[in-house]
Amino acid sequence: MVHGYTRQQGLIVRPDMLHRCQEADKVLSLAWRWVNRQEGAGSQQHLAHWLKTQGAEIEDLTSTLTAYSERELAGYIARGDADIGFGCQSVALESGLGFIPLVTESFDFVMPQSIYFRRQLQQLFSMLTSPQTRQLALMLGGYDLTDCGKLLWNPSK
Repeated sequence: MVHGYTRQQGLIVRPDMLHRCQEADKVLSLAWRWVNRQEGAGSQQHLAHWLKTQGAEIEDLTSTLTAYSERELAGYIARGDADIGFGCQSVALESGLGFIPLVTESFDFVMPQSIYFRRQLQQLFSMLTSPQTRQLALMLGGYDLTDCGKLLWNPSK
């Protein structure tokens, strides 16, 4: 297993409501119009897990819409069709919305050892660790390329 990168996931909110959710555990006591992602989406699974840690379920939310991408979710919030949803920091920033980080999501690669040494994969890691890509990750917000390409687990050792 080889590390790729991490990104921040959390609550995407209208900027005028950001002050109301500075304490993430108090968010569920407020009346929000939630926009959900479709069943099976990673951000929807992260939301379900976070809700469970708060003693709640997705069914407890006042959901007004379902979005089929994080950009669609952000669009609903930016237009005022909804107040809050769950997604990645870069989409919130891109849309001028507020963001409360709740989860650090890790993207890692699992492969046979022989694949790790292939030229194409090493080129991918080189691209991900290049100054240009690191600058882009900084600009997007919420991405961390630290330790990209680092071996996390090797069953033969």
